[in-house]
Amino acid sequence: MLGCSPTVAVAETCLEQTQRLAREFDLSIDPPEARPGRDPVTSEDLAESGGVIEPPPARDEAVIEAPERAQNGMPTVPDIPPDAAPPQDGPDALDPSARVTLQSILTAARAEAKRGREADCFARLSKAKAYIQRQRG
Repeated sequence: MLGCSPTVAVAETCLEQTQRLAREFDLSIDPPEARPGRDPVTSEDLAESGGVIEPPPARDEAVIEAPERAQNGMPTVPDIPPDAAPPQDGPDALDPSARVTLQSILTAARAEAKRGREADCFARLSKAKAYIQRQRG
């Protein structure tokens, strides 16, 4: 009998590693599905309107609108002790702008994996890991 060990781990694909890293930082890397805003225009619609299709409502740049009510008082910053350091692990380890950047890198890695381009996926995954290290300082 040959020595086949059931404990030999199967290497994770790039997609699996990308999804694991996204879960670690609580990020969604599945792009939203595009849905049309309304049903396509039919020939009956054109017949009723005389061939004129009404454009969607848009804000006219030439019209100056009154500002919304001004807030009373100046907004304040929450009381954070100066020596408080952000956590080094988990979803809160990165500030919001860094999380968005990481999410875009991981979304690109996922897209490459879905196209079957493992090398390009691993390149983006490595870029994401380097970005996390730079952010953690």
